[in-house]
Amino acid sequence: MVTVLRIEGMRCAGCAKSIERALTRIEGVSSVRVNYETGATVIDHEVGVNQEALAAFVVDIGFSAQRAAP
Repeated sequence: MVTVLRIEGMRCAGCAKSIERALTRIEGVSSVRVNYETGATVIDHEVGVNQEALAAFVVDIGFSAQRAAP
């Protein structure tokens, strides 16, 4: 399954890498690709992973996130 998020608040490519590493640690997430310039984030994960929880997790680590169309 794929979830696409729009993330705001990244100030550098290091922010994007931090988000990728953090999301990859979530059980059931297989890969994460964050585009720093556009804020587009594509998360590949198992069906049982809650999509809203993924966005909430990003907010918890200090960024703005909302689901976007794939």
